[in-house]
Amino acid sequence: MILTKAMNWLTPNRIKHVVIGYWLLLPVLFYSFVLLFAFNSQSSFTTLIAEVPSLTLTFLLTCLMLLLAFLMYTLSKDQNNQQLLKRFVIFALVQQVATANLIGAALVFAYFKSMKHQPIAAGVATTKTQFESYLLMGLIGLLSILVVALTLITNF
Repeated sequence: MILTKAMNWLTPNRIKHVVIGYWLLLPVLFYSFVLLFAFNSQSSFTTLIAEVPSLTLTFLLTCLMLLLAFLMYTLSKDQNNQQLLKRFVIFALVQQVATANLIGAALVFAYFKSMKHQPIAAGVATTKTQFESYLLMGLIGLLSILVVALTLITNF
């Protein structure tokens, strides 16, 4: 009974809002933490980011989360972008797994599963929207690979 109510509550639109909210909330919490840590250690935000490699890499990942949230919000506004949104969600799932963001990956996977039950609109995204989306996905992908490589280098 409770599971049925929970499943009815989790519509694709609500799951999308949870994913976007997660991608927006985590950077805000991280930036707040770094600012408080910088204040307590009496150093500046930029000095702290420049001197501590793990904070630098986490800073880059949180910036990527903001880009992911922006792209998902932009693509989900127009019904003609449904096919492109589906491709983006698959890309975001791979990116979240590659950067070891398991909570983000689980949320994106839940959104992807909920999208299967949604009818896909017949419209096609404009060429400009496709170009901008694929360009931004490429940038996010390259930066994610860079962050993962730098994390592996600094840890070994």
